[in-house]
Amino acid sequence: MKKFIQKCALAVLLLILVNVIAFFVLMAVNPMLKKVQESANFKNQKFDLLVFGNSMTVDGIDCDYLSKKGINSYNLATNGSHMCSSLLQLKAYLKNNAKPKIVIIGLPSATGKSLLNPVPYPNPLVDFFYEPNLKNCVLNPPPVNLRWLYVESLKIVVSKAHRESKIVRGQWKSPKVIADETSFQNKKTEFYYDNADFQEFISICKNEGIQVIPIEMPGSNANRNSLPYNYPIELADQSQLKLYNLNNYEVSSQFIDPKNDWLAPDHLNQKGGAKLTAFVYENILKPQIAEHD
Repeated sequence: MKKFIQKCALAVLLLILVNVIAFFVLMAVNPMLKKVQESANFKNQKFDLLVFGNSMTVDGIDCDYLSKKGINSYNLATNGSHMCSSLLQLKAYLKNNAKPKIVIIGLPSATGKSLLNPVPYPNPLVDFFYEPNLKNCVLNPPPVNLRWLYVESLKIVVSKAHRESKIVRGQWKSPKVIADETSFQNKKTEFYYDNADFQEFISICKNEGIQVIPIEMPGSNANRNSLPYNYPIELADQSQLKLYNLNNYEVSSQFIDPKNDWLAPDHLNQKGGAKLTAFVYENILKPQIAEHD
């Protein structure tokens, strides 16, 4: 019996050791993991503008560009996130840092509900760093819970385009080019913004005096629509908030080159992200900043 217990203890220790080694290998290779760890540990930061959303926003909003324009910015968007994870990030940031003047929420309705799904699905990567829990780490260790990151890390090892990609101020900058060969279908999907986490996120910002700018991120040609460039979102307190629909085909065609600006379906490369951000800066941020000065 004693030997059996010793063998079990040894097996558990080996399992823990393998998990620890696997996690530190992932930390050394995967920039997204390091980004979320860094943002979870922000203290006394004074960003003027923060960006929230999922992978379309990670790729699409160039906070280095905005910072060079005089708006100190950071992109907190995280791959695979639901609004509940963005809400967690916002609360943690406000607890430990100076509140920003502006928050951009990148909405990916072109590809489905995802960020605003009625059923919350927490991002395990965000939870791991923002709400560390020893019990969860034991029952659902990182190599299992974050397994998709190992696939991404393998791509970094074997793919030159992935190795040349980098995260700058939270944005994933990739030189990879995959042309968008789809055609405009005038997607008729109706979008709803009554998600409880989204509404709470906006309510917190309003109470803190933070300006909220929701932006529908542009998708591939086939996923764009002809909804107005501006339309109001109904808020829980019966007020309205202006949304900027950059998934409008005519608007997004002004700055997106389908042959050169995509790294994957519905995800912009660094050229496309810079063009999108330049449009946002000139047509949304500058007028908004002037209006509030």
